[in-house]
Amino acid sequence: MRKVALLSDTSTSVGYETALALARKGYVTYAGIKSQAQARKLSHIADIEKLSLQVLNLDVNSSSSVTSAVKKVVKNEGLIDLLVNGTGYILLGCFEDISIREMAAQFETNFYGIIRMLRSVLPLMRNQRSGVIININFVAGQIGFPCSSAFVSSQFAIQGLSESLRYELEPFGIAVSLIEPGIIRSSKFTNFIVMAQRAKRLSSPYSEMTRKLTNDIGRMPELGSLPVEVASTILRAL
Repeated sequence: MRKVALLSDTSTSVGYETALALARKGYVTYAGIKSQAQARKLSHIADIEKLSLQVLNLDVNSSSSVTSAVKKVVKNEGLIDLLVNGTGYILLGCFEDISIREMAAQFETNFYGIIRMLRSVLPLMRNQRSGVIININFVAGQIGFPCSSAFVSSQFAIQGLSESLRYELEPFGIAVSLIEPGIIRSSKFTNFIVMAQRAKRLSSPYSEMTRKLTNDIGRMPELGSLPVEVASTILRAL
């Protein structure tokens, strides 16, 4: 019996490549995505290669969207063997330049998006007494960086959650892994960067630090890992 995989977000280059890698390995793959253009591209490749890959409309910021997507997979397949869980964006700005609203929005997507997926999938896996959860974090979950305290904090939160879940879920036959790549080599990298409003002001006491960082950030992807390499790491973890 083929295993069933659900990915929370395949609009990112890593999620996109991972969905294809899993489908090519024989997983019945459900790819959560918000971007219609990306959804059409993924569906087109699946049709050409005759892959068992279905695109789902899934917004991790919406509990109803998450619940609906999970229910659809369960209705079609009866179970979920694998959840690849990870999405988000990078909020740039030093701590004093980030508003509470911006900080909350960062956690709403990066951290609570993962929480919503777990809340929907875990009862099913627990009843199955089997399953694998792979949370995709970034190296920022292990080390801090300037001008990104909100993003780094969200990544540390995912790190701690994943480590704790490993202990809690092991008695139910559920394995938890955490994949933490660095910068991803992708033309879409800057699409996932948002600058805090106060960080744009020249009057900010941190403006020089912020300017230096943002001047270099466009070149960072050149040194990063290819999305397909991260997808391959996920397969090895499985």
